[in-house]
Formats: sequence, structure tokens, C-alpha cells
Amino acid sequence: MPEVSVLIATFRRRELLQRALDSVYKQDFSDYELVVVDDCSPDDTPKLMHEMQSLDPRIRYIRLEENIGSKYGDREILRRFAAYWARGEYFIYLCDDDYWIPKDLLSRSVDIMRKHPSVVQVMGAQVQIYPTTVMDIPLISDYWHYEAVPDIPNGLAMMGIFPEGLIQRDDFLELQCQDPVTRNVLTGASLFRKSAFARAGVLATRKGAQWQAGYELTTGIATQGDSYYFDRPSIAAGVDINSASFRGTQLSHLMDCLKSVSIAFRKPKHTADAAEQERLGYLERKMKHAILFNYLRNKIGFHLGWFGSKLLPEIKNIFQPEISGLRFFWLAYRHRLPLSEDNKLLIRISMAPSRLIPTLVEKQVERHGVTEWHKVMSKWPSEEAL
Repeated sequence: MPEVSVLIATFRRRELLQRALDSVYKQDFSDYELVVVDDCSPDDTPKLMHEMQSLDPRIRYIRLEENIGSKYGDREILRRFAAYWARGEYFIYLCDDDYWIPKDLLSRSVDIMRKHPSVVQVMGAQVQIYPTTVMDIPLISDYWHYEAVPDIPNGLAMMGIFPEGLIQRDDFLELQCQDPVTRNVLTGASLFRKSAFARAGVLATRKGAQWQAGYELTTGIATQGDSYYFDRPSIAAGVDINSASFRGTQLSHLMDCLKSVSIAFRKPKHTADAAEQERLGYLERKMKHAILFNYLRNKIGFHLGWFGSKLLPEIKNIFQPEISGLRFFWLAYRHRLPLSEDNKLLIRISMAPSRLIPTLVEKQVERHGVTEWHKVMSKWPSEEAL
């Protein structure tokens, strides 16, 4: 049996598929099987794969009888792969429009798994490739930053998302709770320990998040052990406003995120003792709270002109229609998320007419005295307020 199972799911992207395949073939690690699942591509993908399969016995080409990506997203293909097709002790999933950057991505990840039995996932940093020329590198966060990648035109590596090296289970989950949207890393450079998937209940059923399954994968499996992060460019992905990541409304994506987080914690909570159930329930609510207020800040930021940079001007279009303030309150109630007075005020500000929001925001800037006023108001309520 191969040590690693590699999945590439593809649909009507023959040229991009070739690039993804090439990034697998250049690896300095060879003990893998490559499973290419074709979701009924109408192009010459079958011809390409039959030719490659005849030359390399490590390749298994599976062409689905009906397109399932349009109904369930790639999650359903990954579910079948993990449950039925993957034979390796570890597995990794690469989208057909992404590609691995270093030649040693598999070898270094497998080496970590061998040396650290407690590790259930090994991840790497993502490079975002923008459709326009990157003139100035934007400064977005105080804990992570962009770095230009010399060999990738218009490529910006997201550095510092996680600390380099071994991250113990509870530390990793706490880091995800602090900023789950940013730390919802692209899983195409993540090697997973297959046995931990079953324990976590990840991808156990067909029902799940269509666009935001990353929380289910990385958070769900993280409940079962430690994680390891390579803070170096590992996978390249194009930032395309027409990709699946930008489909649907802001509300549908928010609901998808919350569903994915619920699935991530469902089985781990069910199988835990009382104290662990309480701890995992706290982490689940804290993560959902952070996601909810990330979408709320996006709504307010849209009115303040924060979006639509030169790198991706079309992104402004995804904020229509808006998520209503009442919906934010309802979701907080539905998921049992505590709200501080600042949390409630921020939601009410988002409900104001567009022309009044800048004035209301100015008052909050004066009140808090910091430019990150919106993050201060978004914080999880203090223990005293709970």
C-alpha cells in the first residue's frame, strides 16, 4: 500500500489540471498514489488521464457518472475519497486550479508525521496569486503579513498565520478561535492522518458545508491531536472573483461557515467526558462568535469603502445583498453566542442608513481611541459579562 494518497478533483480545467499534476510529479517523495476524480468534465480530460494512467501505475482515474460538485461542492468528492478510495496512511487533497510550490512538500510533511505520532495534520503557507499587478504590498494585520514571492508573478505569501513548528492541540484550537476566518488555511497543502478523520467524525455524512468545509477539516481533525505548520510558501492559488469561494451571498457563506464549525465539534463533543464537552462547547461558540463578527465588520467596512482595492476591484459586488442586523442577532441567539454591550452596539451600527454609518463610526473611534475600534467591539465578552 502507498504511504500517501493524493486526491485531485477536477472539472473542465484540463490546462490547470496539467499544472497541478506537474506539481505532484516534481515531488522528491514517490511512495504515493494519485487519485484523479473527474466530475464529468466535457473537455479532453479523460484523454489526458488515460494517457497518463497508462504510463504510471500510481495513477487511478475515476470519472463520476454524474456531476456532484454543483450540488454538494468538492466536499462530497473528498468524503468519498477519504472513506472509500484513499489507501494510504496519510492523505492530501489538491484542487485542480492550485499547485504545490516546493519539491519537498510531501517528504517534509511525511517526515513530521513519522517523527511525531501525536500530529494529525501538517500544513503550509498559502500564496495568493492576484489577477492584476501587485505594486504595493498591503498591510492587513498586526500578526500576519504578506510577502512577495519572486518566482510567482503577482503572488503574495500569507506569512505568520500560525507559528512555525509543532502546535499542541489546545493551543491550535485557541488560535483558530481568535481569528478563524484568516486561519481557515487552504487545505491543499495539508497532509492529514487518515485514522484521525474517523475519530473526529469529519466528512461522516453527505450533509455539510458546500463552500466552507475547511473548518470541518482543520478544526475537526485538530480536536484529535497536535498540528504542525511550515511558515513558508507551500501552495499557490489564484484569487478569482468567479471561483467557488466567492459564489453565493454573504449570508449563505456565513451560514455555511457556522454549519462547518458545528460539524467539526459534533462527534468530539459526543465522545468526550463532561469536562471536555464543556471545553469543546466553549471553543465552538467562541469560534462561531468570531466568524459572525468578521462578517459583521465586512458589512460595515463595505459602507466605509474598505473593499475594492486595486488588487481585486470586483470584490465589492459580493456584499450585495447585505446581511440584515436582525439576522446577526438571530444567529447569535440560534447558536447560543453571548453578546457584550459593544457587540450589540456594533450590530445596531450596521443597521443604520448608509449615510449615517461614518458618523456613528467616528464616535466609536473617539471613544476607543484606536484605529482597530471595530475589533475591540467585536471581542468575545469578558468572563465577568458571561
